[in-house]
Amino acid sequence: MKRFPLMLMIVAALAAVGFLLGSLNAQQGAATPLTRVAVCDVSTVFAHYERARKESTKMEERRQAVEAQRKARTAKIDTLKTEYESFAADSPEAEKAFGVYQKESVELQAWLQFQDNLVTRTHASLTRSMYEDVNKAVAAVAKARGIDLVLHREGDPPKTQTTAQILQIMRERKVLYNSAAIDLTDSVVKYLNESYARSAQP
Repeated sequence: MKRFPLMLMIVAALAAVGFLLGSLNAQQGAATPLTRVAVCDVSTVFAHYERARKESTKMEERRQAVEAQRKARTAKIDTLKTEYESFAADSPEAEKAFGVYQKESVELQAWLQFQDNLVTRTHASLTRSMYEDVNKAVAAVAKARGIDLVLHREGDPPKTQTTAQILQIMRERKVLYNSAAIDLTDSVVKYLNESYARSAQP
């Protein structure tokens, strides 16, 4: 009769161990799924973004217009200088011509400084806006593919590099290898340009 309680105790102990092992296996089976990772070359995306190309064309046209005005106003100033130097020194005509010459010179320098500041601010604003476009496109493509994390993949470095530059690239490079299957670059460019084309429609 004493063996029966002992057997119950053994069975109960085995059942408890089985329950614990089952719980551990269940926890392991319900572990957090692996993080899905992809890469994207943001520099390449920018280079092929249609909006960036068009804005760059506009900026170049603006630069050329400013340069044309600079040349025209510089030629005018050179003419005023020649006129000023043609008068006798300390004469009323020379003093008057010098004043006009100085006024035009100062105004040109101020105008060029203003244009330079305007270009800098405009370029920064456009770059910030387009970078936001790129981030939104990366997020949209990644979510559509069930990607949890997207890393920036640098493009191939130039063939000719100094030792110092090569070492710097080694230190700063974030992705050493990736398979083409997880590279979202082309898909992001396609999504970005399609979105831009739709937004540009009247």
